Amino acid sequence: MHAQKTEFRFDWRTALLVFAAVSLLFAMIGGLLYLNYRRKNFATVHYLLPDDEITERVRIGKEHAILPAEELEGYTFLRWRDEQGNTEKRESIRVFEDVWYAADYALALETEAHPVYLFTDESGYYRPQDPMLRADAVTMLHILLGKPSGSGSFLDVPKRAPYAKAAAALQELGVISGSRLHPEEAVTKGELLEMLASLYPEAKEDYAFADLEKGQNFYDACCTAAERGWIESGEKVKAEADRVLTRAETAGLINRITGRAERPGARLLQVGSPVDLYPTEEGYWDMIEACIPHEFEWKAEKELWTDSEPAEKLPEGKRIINGRLSWIGADGRVLRDQTMGNLYFDKDGWYTSGSAELDALVAETLGRVIAEGMDEDEQLLAIYRYVRDSFKYVRREPYEAGDTSWLIDEATDMLATGKGNCYSYAAAYCMLVRAIGVDAEVISGHVGSNFAPHGWVEIVRNGVPHIFDTELSMAHPDMGDLYYYDKSYETIANWAYVKG
Repeated sequence: MHAQKTEFRFDWRTALLVFAAVSLLFAMIGGLLYLNYRRKNFATVHYLLPDDEITERVRIGKEHAILPAEELEGYTFLRWRDEQGNTEKRESIRVFEDVWYAADYALALETEAHPVYLFTDESGYYRPQDPMLRADAVTMLHILLGKPSGSGSFLDVPKRAPYAKAAAALQELGVISGSRLHPEEAVTKGELLEMLASLYPEAKEDYAFADLEKGQNFYDACCTAAERGWIESGEKVKAEADRVLTRAETAGLINRITGRAERPGARLLQVGSPVDLYPTEEGYWDMIEACIPHEFEWKAEKELWTDSEPAEKLPEGKRIINGRLSWIGADGRVLRDQTMGNLYFDKDGWYTSGSAELDALVAETLGRVIAEGMDEDEQLLAIYRYVRDSFKYVRREPYEAGDTSWLIDEATDMLATGKGNCYSYAAAYCMLVRAIGVDAEVISGHVGSNFAPHGWVEIVRNGVPHIFDTELSMAHPDMGDLYYYDKSYETIANWAYVKG
């Protein structure tokens, strides 16, 4: 009996399936081994952006260069922060485990357009040499940041204050901090640099200053400013962080930061007649760039104005701003370092007696005597009655007729002590009315039938000299309230006023 022989046939389909299964198994095993290898030998660096996440695998123990920040239009990259919120200042790190970084961005200051960011006061003055107030500083930065909204609040900022929205936004952005803004205080150079530095990356190195050391207030802000070329540095260079900035100095700093021209190509007709800005004075073009609305184009790296809203010429006459007197001349400009009659206006355009002590006494007195809304006649009368009724008469030796050198001393003494003689009464009234823009002068002469030495005030009214005699009015109430007030020499001839 013969055994049956089995015939072997190769089934390629079955072989293919087996091969595929084995290959898949090896691939899975290999993948698991590779993943395990990667897990043990590689870490991930995570970069969190506002709308994205970037990851990079790094072999453990290897040096990894920190990823350059992604540029976002309208924003400035500030820093990478780690999981603990610390700023990463290194350019590279050695990686041993997964690392997470979050990007901080700040709103970018406007550099393409040139919006107006400084404004005149209610009288149309630009006040270039006045201190820069904190309220104006936050308004300025708010404009240059595109007027973002915010929900911050300060205890000393009324909701309806014109700068309230600016303060709220800047607080939320971290540009300013604290519970109080102190809006009417002047801003120092260090304070402004600190606000500005919050919008830019921190300095990569320390800088030397003659008056500021590491760890002191505003040092970090000044380093940022020095690194970006806003200010100079050096062992012999002072940062002057505590110095109060003028409006003109502030405009110059902001113009440099935002890339505006130091001297734009603008014609005087395009500028107009800014009342207290003079082309020959330092800071003129800085203020023009900040205050005059304009369109421009760049040609050969020069800023050329193509259109503008020129400043209007203000009418001639006096202006009293926050209790200070200035005067606009026929050319529409504020009088500076000039005398008009008996009134002198200093280099900044403000009236002064020449004595800081007397100016302070006069300002304090007028603050109590003058009510809002009074016209010039009402002011003259209110001051007259105040001087007549508020001081005590003290007999003193008379001055020689024609001598008026006593004016400043007698006015100062009268307002400081509250007592004096006829010359003191006259001096006080004269200096008080000069401060409201009335061109008064004191007269040293004689009066009455006995030809007694006497001092009084003379003011020209409608081309005619008039007498204002507060001391005789005080001494002779029986003559009536206004008998010695605003009288021509002819109408009061019975008293025989004789000039020196």
